[in-house]
Amino acid sequence: MTRRFPGALGAWLWSAPGRARARLAALARRSRAAPGRTGLGLFLGMSVALALAQALARRVPFGGSGRLDDLLVAWLHVALVAFLAGAYLAVVRRAEASYAQLRPMASKTAGVCCLPPYGPAPRAWYFWLLAGLCFAIAGPELTEPGRVANPLQWWWPPDWAPETVWHRLLGLIVGGGLGLFGFAIVHVSSQLGTLAASLREIDLFTASSVRPFLEQSLTNGLLVAGLLSLLGLFAFDQGVSPMLMAAAAFALSLVAVSVLLPLAGVRRRIRQEKQSELAWIDVELARERLHLHQATPGHGGRLADLLAHRAAVTAVREWPFDNPATRTLALYFLLPVASWFAGAVIGAIVERWLAPALG
Repeated sequence: MTRRFPGALGAWLWSAPGRARARLAALARRSRAAPGRTGLGLFLGMSVALALAQALARRVPFGGSGRLDDLLVAWLHVALVAFLAGAYLAVVRRAEASYAQLRPMASKTAGVCCLPPYGPAPRAWYFWLLAGLCFAIAGPELTEPGRVANPLQWWWPPDWAPETVWHRLLGLIVGGGLGLFGFAIVHVSSQLGTLAASLREIDLFTASSVRPFLEQSLTNGLLVAGLLSLLGLFAFDQGVSPMLMAAAAFALSLVAVSVLLPLAGVRRRIRQEKQSELAWIDVELARERLHLHQATPGHGGRLADLLAHRAAVTAVREWPFDNPATRTLALYFLLPVASWFAGAVIGAIVERWLAPALG
């Protein structure tokens, strides 16, 4: 019994992540809360906790000295954690709906799976999580390079003010969240591209067969625009640092992946369908011209129909963006500009009135 206990304990610990993931998946499937509500709930809960921690820190001695800009950075970290949680769930939940719509129309669905908490985590999921955590650990030095002699001093708790505790610990969550959000975008977009290439048939004149791809692209674009909006707010407090530039470059690279990759396979599939349809029309036109030369009665009307059909097929766009979708995407990427302007106004208000009031 004593000999088997370590083995049983080891097996229990080894299977613990799988059991936790299965319970999390079951909870996520039963949950009716939308990703937006999830993010808002996290933001409100952590904001209340931050306020209570600030009130407690005034009575309990703590290392370091609190500053207003540290409090603002802590609050921005709270907002970023809440946003990334809701954004990750939004990408995965939208992907699950897209997969369900596309599986009956696609011939290759064996390799398509959803991500945690709705499905198993591939190995790359853990790699992106680890990369995000490493980026977060290097974050303080990248934000203010050369400020301390030893970069490990950034992670020395006795030197932290109460606000610094929040944005150090939440910074790790933000780093991991950025990694998982980026992986979710890349993974879902590439799998949708694979599904697009395996569509059995595609209707050139109706959008129903390509609508899931377009909806996923618009969802991805909105979420990346929101991420850029929040990242831009850090510049008004900390300036444009190497850390911010690296995070913004990462988000901008996700723009092309999130919007174009799901639709690239659709474009190739539409092009193939157009070429096949045009080849069939050309064959039929050659036959109709032969009948016309032979003066066969009853073939003039069909020739006109084929010519009209050929013009309609030629006019079909290969990129499945219609005008409303293009306008929607353009409006999404006006959000960062609006948020940066609002951040500049809020920063000026804080610097002129709030900071002197708080001493």
